[in-house]
Formats: sequence, C-alpha cells, structure tokens
Amino acid sequence: MAEQKLAGGDQLSAERQLWGLVDAGLIEIAELRDRRGDWQTSRRRLTAETFAAMRGVALPSKPLLTIENLTAFEEAERAGDTDGHLALYTGGFITALDREFLALLVDAGLEEVWHWGDIDPGGLAILRHLQSCLPVPVRLWRMEPALLETLPSLPLSEEDRKRLHAWQADPQAPLQELAAAMLQAGRKVEQEGWFLGG
Repeated sequence: MAEQKLAGGDQLSAERQLWGLVDAGLIEIAELRDRRGDWQTSRRRLTAETFAAMRGVALPSKPLLTIENLTAFEEAERAGDTDGHLALYTGGFITALDREFLALLVDAGLEEVWHWGDIDPGGLAILRHLQSCLPVPVRLWRMEPALLETLPSLPLSEEDRKRLHAWQADPQAPLQELAAAMLQAGRKVEQEGWFLGG
C-alpha cells in the first residue's frame, strides 16, 4: 500500500504523536500487528495501513486538545501547559490521515474536542474545517477575543480584513464574535504569542 503523506511534508507528526500517546500510557492499543503478524515496532512512518491494523484503542478520561502550530504544541507539551488535555498537533488543516486517527478516537469514546489555533482568519477557517470533519463538539481553547488585547499581536492586513468581512457575511460561519473582535481591534494573534507574554 502506498504511504500516505501528511500536509506540509511532515510525515512524522502523526506517527510521533501516536507513539508519544502510547508511550505516555494515554492510549492503549491492544493489538497493532504488521502484515506478517508481528508486533509493529517501526516508528518511522504512520500509514493508513497502520491505522487499519489497530484494534482495541482505549482512551483515558481526558479531553482532547488539537493544536494548530508545531511551536505552540511543542512549547505547551514541554511546559506541561495543556490543562490536563490530551494534546494532538494538527499542522493547520487536518489531513485525511488526521481524520482517520480522530475517527478512531471518536469510536473509542471521545465525546468532545478542544481546539487551540491562531486568532486570525486562517485560524477561524481551520476551526470550521475541524468542526465539519468531526461528529463531536469542537470548542475553543485560548482563543477568546480578550486575548487580542493581552497577547502580542500583529496588525490585520487588507487581505485579513477582506476575509473577516466575508466571514461575517456568511450566516453559517461560526465564531462571529471573534471575527468582529479582530476587525474592531484591527489585530490578530498567533499562538506563539502565548509564550512571549504581553
């Protein structure tokens, strides 16, 4: 079977996350065997075939937190700063492989997802895409409008303003309050600002 590539060329991100969760004892995989029936020990690649071989995934009673950017994910994990959430790095928009992994977690009993992304038009679009891909509620984490005033921020570009006005014009678009707050402040916040202080 052909190997499935992850967005942005980062083929190791989903694999690194899965084995990190297993190593930390946060998920248990009762059976993960390769085509020969041997225990799968290679951690170099995570493929759709590997997902198909998984059986008996059990989740702890921890909420799941998806994190948009790698630096924010690594800093939060290093500092133990995820408020007890089980953290997964998405690298922006989730891929087909990410969706398959998340579906596996939902099948194992995951009931809701929290998402932490940039407070910018791209972050809104990523959250909307995540919500459309999951049959469980997706809630915001560290994306409150007040953070536009308290974290280091950047001015909105003209393109950002166009995207936010288009967002507001779409009655189906979620987070209208956050879009309005960005336009009113004329600012946006990247996740990394959380670690830079105000």
